Amino acid sequence: MNRILIIANGQIHTELLSRIAPRYGNIICADGGARHALDIKITPHLVVGDLDSLDPGYREALEAAGCRLEVHPVKK
Repeated sequence: MNRILIIANGQIHTELLSRIAPRYGNIICADGGARHALDIKITPHLVVGDLDSLDPGYREALEAAGCRLEVHPVKK
């Protein structure tokens, strides 16, 4: 079975995320959740959102790593 981990923006327990993330076949981040993944040296497979809570440096790192970005407009 292919397990999926979804990481959202907000406060997280970094040590716990570091321990459990390798158990998942796919990692999807919701917007600023990508920052949490990159901070623990994990490249998500997909990032979804308007990316307004993601600094440009993080977005560049995601793009350089080949992460798929599904960008939606800020105004909904």
